[in-house]
Amino acid sequence: MFPGGPGNAPPAAISVVTLANLRDAKGFAGSPELHVDFEYAAGTTPAAFDTLILKTGNSVSTVRLNLLGQTKGTISVRLFGPRNPAGGVTEAWMERRAVPNGLGQKISNSVTK
Repeated sequence: MFPGGPGNAPPAAISVVTLANLRDAKGFAGSPELHVDFEYAAGTTPAAFDTLILKTGNSVSTVRLNLLGQTKGTISVRLFGPRNPAGGVTEAWMERRAVPNGLGQKISNSVTK
């Protein structure tokens, strides 16, 4: 992997978002979800291509967010298929991208569960 690429969480170059309380949850009809609380720093707002990165073991997932107009709340991610079969750690952080699938710049702290 390369610095700043998916799966590598470099130190946040700019601190825009604070993440907290990464946790397992039950969604619609009991489906498994991950929840994480977020809060943008005063005077900052979500950008069009802010992305949540989830890393579990050797697996990295990106979640495109639509947070426009929201500066605080909870992100819910529905999980599909087997996840973390060895009971390892899940890490999450946010990146800001110039284009939807481009490389991102880390804009938050990392949280684990």
